[in-house]
Formats: sequence, C-alpha cells, structure tokens
Amino acid sequence: MTSDLIHPGDHSSVSPRHRLPESARNSQIARRQPTSTPMPPRAPGEIEFQTGLGRDACWRMLPEAVRQKVSAYAGPSVLAWWADNFGMDQRIRAFVFGNLGACFALPIERADGRRAYSIVFYQFAAGSLMSVPIDEVTDLGAIRRSRAGTAAPPRTGPPSASDSRPVLHARTAAMLGNLPWTAQQLLQEPFANGQTVLRDDHYYWGDEFVLDPLVFFIAGERDLTFATGRLTRQIDGNPDRSRWAGTCLRASVTRRIGT
Repeated sequence: MTSDLIHPGDHSSVSPRHRLPESARNSQIARRQPTSTPMPPRAPGEIEFQTGLGRDACWRMLPEAVRQKVSAYAGPSVLAWWADNFGMDQRIRAFVFGNLGACFALPIERADGRRAYSIVFYQFAAGSLMSVPIDEVTDLGAIRRSRAGTAAPPRTGPPSASDSRPVLHARTAAMLGNLPWTAQQLLQEPFANGQTVLRDDHYYWGDEFVLDPLVFFIAGERDLTFATGRLTRQIDGNPDRSRWAGTCLRASVTRRIGT
C-alpha cells in the first residue's frame, strides 16, 4: 500500500491533546481484561535521557498540512500522542492515536532530494476500541533476579507462562519491561498467535523519578495496541520499585494506508 505524501508548509497550530476534554475522549470505549495465555514478563531495560524538544514544541514545528492530515485521520477524540525529533537528521515525526484510528507522520526524502512526509494510517473498526485502566506497583528487582535464575518467578507474571511474546524492536522490548506484567500482557496478546508486528515504538518525557507521558504502541495487520500513562520510579526510595498509572487500549484494524 502507498502512503500519502505531504510537503512542508507553514508552522502554526496547537497540540492535538487540547482538542477534547477527558470525559469526551473516553465516552465510546469498551472495557476489557487480558484473555490469552499468560506470557512471561519482559526484562526491564535501562531508561536513558537526552536533551531535546518536548512533544508540544515538536508538534508546532510540523507543517500545517501534516498536522491537519494526521488529526483528520485519527479523529476528534485524541487518546494518546507524541511528536519528537528522531534520527541522525533530527527531523520531526508525529504519532496520534484517536477514536477513528492511529496516524503517523514520518519524514522521508524523495528521489529528487525534496523532503516530505509519509502519512501512515491504521483505521479502527467501528466499536472495536477497548481499554483497561491500570495502576500497579512493580518490583523490577524480582523480575531481574528471576531472569538470572536466582529467585522464583515474580508474582507479576504467572510461573507457568509460555513464551509466546511477539518479536519487537530491542528498544521497545526493553522499555516495555518497565511496565507491570498486566500492561505487557494487554499490549502483546493480539500478537501472541503469530500475527506479524508491522510497527512498534514508544516515547517518554521526564526525569529519573517520573516519566509523564510514557506511550507505547504495537501495530499489526489486524490489531493495534497502545498505552499511555505515568511511570513513577524509585517508590519509597527503592530503585527497583516503580508505579505505572495509565491505560492500555486495543482496536481491530480494518484498513491501512502505508505500513
């Protein structure tokens, strides 16, 4: 499938998160719980920090035509989003997850050398968007010791869990390990049956104590999962204890533009 191409334009607008109040954003979302075979927890990776622009500043730097296109595709209810400057050339990219679908603006360079944006869109099936609120404290030290064979498997994941986890980019997998097992299960379970992962990525902003927001997504041919929330680290001064307060969401995909 081909992607829509948009060329740079003017740079004025507001961030997508300001478009609707919280009550409206969650008004048409069903609730659910994990149902598939439990998977073992991912190993928590190191969280690195770099100086750079925040998501609001990056969003404002996107061309107006790109912002409008992404917002129209994602829908009027914005559930999660980020924009950042990524890669060697630090060009801006954006990811918006709305009630109609997930839309990404990815910088490209055309054969003639002109810079443009590729618009990737995953359309959600009507009525398929489901969410689970999560507020859990995780003992990351227990998970690390379990994986090293020095302790029994942590209570955050069932000892009998089968390793049917999908293949993710190393950065995403490592960061996912910092979330509670319930969140990991919800994000990965549609892909445990062999569904191919087409894209996965994440974003966070904060410091060594609090990441807010922390956003993940995994996209496949038939399903897309994403999560957004706040990760508080070093609970009670313990570097191995963290608290995730956020929401995991899932929708069926009916149409894709690009991949």
